[in-house]
Amino acid sequence: MLKFFALLALCAFSLAVGGTEVENCNIDELRSDGIVIPTAKVPCYFDQCNKNPTELAGPDSECPDHCASYAGGCYSKIIPRQTLEKKYVKPEEVSGRNFHAGGLVIGAGGLYPFSSSGLPPVLPPFPRLCPKQFPDNCGVNPHDPHLYKLLEAPVNVPYCQRTPCSSSNPAFENDRFACHSQPGCYFDVELATLRRAIGYSVLPGVPTCHLAIRNVAFHRLVQKYVKTSGKEWSGLYTNCLLDQNQHEIDEAPAGCYMIDVLQFIGIKPKRAGWRGINPRECSLLGGCFKSGLGCYYPAQLRHVKVRSGEDPYRSTTPTARDMYGQPLCLPLNLESSPSDFLDSYHHCLQSGCVVDPSVTQKTLFHKLLNITLTLVPQHLRQQYYDLIQEGVISADNWEYYLNKLQSEPHYPGFPFGKQTGKQGSVDILAYTLALQANRNRSRGASLPGQYPNGRFHNSGPGFQFNFPGSQYPSFGNPTGHNPIHAHQCPYHNYNVGSFHPLKGSFAGCCEQSLCYIPRNQLTRQYSGVAPYLSNWQKWSDCTVSCGGGRRTRKRRCVAYKNQVCGSDADNTQVEVCNNNQCPHYGPWGTWGSCDASCGGGSQIRGRSCIPSDGECFGDSQETRACQTGKCPTFSQWSAFGSCSATCGVGEKVRTRSCTNGGAYGCDAVTEPLQETVRCEIFCGKTVKVATTACEYPDCQVTTAYRCEYQGGVGHCPDFKQSVTTRCYAGYCYYGK
Repeated sequence: MLKFFALLALCAFSLAVGGTEVENCNIDELRSDGIVIPTAKVPCYFDQCNKNPTELAGPDSECPDHCASYAGGCYSKIIPRQTLEKKYVKPEEVSGRNFHAGGLVIGAGGLYPFSSSGLPPVLPPFPRLCPKQFPDNCGVNPHDPHLYKLLEAPVNVPYCQRTPCSSSNPAFENDRFACHSQPGCYFDVELATLRRAIGYSVLPGVPTCHLAIRNVAFHRLVQKYVKTSGKEWSGLYTNCLLDQNQHEIDEAPAGCYMIDVLQFIGIKPKRAGWRGINPRECSLLGGCFKSGLGCYYPAQLRHVKVRSGEDPYRSTTPTARDMYGQPLCLPLNLESSPSDFLDSYHHCLQSGCVVDPSVTQKTLFHKLLNITLTLVPQHLRQQYYDLIQEGVISADNWEYYLNKLQSEPHYPGFPFGKQTGKQGSVDILAYTLALQANRNRSRGASLPGQYPNGRFHNSGPGFQFNFPGSQYPSFGNPTGHNPIHAHQCPYHNYNVGSFHPLKGSFAGCCEQSLCYIPRNQLTRQYSGVAPYLSNWQKWSDCTVSCGGGRRTRKRRCVAYKNQVCGSDADNTQVEVCNNNQCPHYGPWGTWGSCDASCGGGSQIRGRSCIPSDGECFGDSQETRACQTGKCPTFSQWSAFGSCSATCGVGEKVRTRSCTNGGAYGCDAVTEPLQETVRCEIFCGKTVKVATTACEYPDCQVTTAYRCEYQGGVGHCPDFKQSVTTRCYAGYCYYGK
């Protein structure tokens, strides 16, 4: 009997939604006796299914059967939802636990239709049957203790791929009832509870209210229901709507058939979801499931062009959330062969995906260099390397130029020496890499190599290329990838006291995707072909060598057919170069002394180059003539006078006189008028003074001499103060 009355109450309240606006209303089914609580005075109309203000039953008129008389008035037996909530639901029982489901008020204990007195406010004995259409045919039982299971998401989106239900309404993050009123949105109760207890350090960046169902057909059906019924949506009806419209919702979008077209023309479709996603989950995400391949984003029907991939909200300093759990778009593996990596890199950008910033231009240069040394014939390596240096060869065309070079090695379209002015600017044939030894090494390990000129060497993690003239002089880590231990994965479950653990999935959240789709763009994705800009080519020569010039570099638009990458400003870069001060000379110094006193001499002055190690143009010295007047004349030199010494060394002098002063006069003469020379007078004789003894083993004797003259020291010719000779006395007799 209680179940019967509960069913009657449920039907009565479904009629009461929005007052007496009841679909398929039959006035005959409302005519029965009932109870009316005085505090719930709802006006009575003669036609309760089509309320007309002129047909309001008043105190002077007969009260219809579907109404009841009370205190001289006529009131409806049906109480609207607003009156029920206001008068008969205890606020303390509703707050924080209850929510609206159509016309029902549901909480942890189920339906609350009773007043504090325990009497039902309205319980018509024989109401009409509930209409058998959505959502009345969903069988939502407000007394079911497991009612909240209807609010569990039918697809368990991993935490790292969850997108906010609304970026413009932050209230959804804290109000689960508002969250469930949004189609396809689900509130993570466990995550919200942990955050209230611990703080927002729990899975930072992950929304509490996330959009789990992105299926276009589902949202179209919800909008149709809301528009025709005029009622708010409730997440209680989601599973019912999915079951009743399974064929329409699970039907592959029309854009799924375009994936085969993309693959036919060599375009890779974007992957959707995560590893291990099943067909049902793929469908609810709005994707296209390919058996044995996985889930992909559909293409657009009108055109296959999509936007180029970009991630403007990524931090310039990578965070753990940036590095881990980015939704995979296409496979891109640094450990793959150079050819596979370059092809995957090209397909990633061509499909509109984003390449992780850790994959730099140096990474591509390293891969292209490996191609040069392993796939290019030895006699063509220099030419191929020159094209890499020029920026002509990149990830999208490396194979084309390899085939072209092999078939036409002297093809005139190859811009050899465009920047350097000569072909073969770098002798790559002199360099070898131990590539075979590196194949099984892990990322970041040292690569042993041989560099005949002593410039290729191990340097910690990775190695260095120091090719002369290379725009990539050296790089320690050839992969360019951040070490995996730089950040800890932020996605993990929490075990905190009596709190329930998180129920969500962590699939793929601690993986690093080098080709990914930014999380904030997951709901706006299509497969297709996107134009992208190649890496920058080599800088041109600076217009001047100093004083501030300009140099430019360009990058190509890698596009399919007639696609464009943007304006020329995006394809060209101009920067100031050689803005250092040009070397220049300082002021001239003073003139040096003239090297002649008359008859024409020269003098020099100089200037210094600034900076001192600069190369200034022009002469650093200049010379001018000086003292060009007629020189004076002199008489002949006289004979030398007698020596000033009578015994020994002295001086003797000769003189001359100025006979004509010339242009500057005799007083200005600088030439000598007197000349002095050395002279010596020999005198005396050499006398032996002493001789040393002959001793073994020296076997030498020294004889000392002196020059004597008149009892004093004389000046003997060829005088020697001592002479040492061999002696033969005693043991020295047998010596040599």
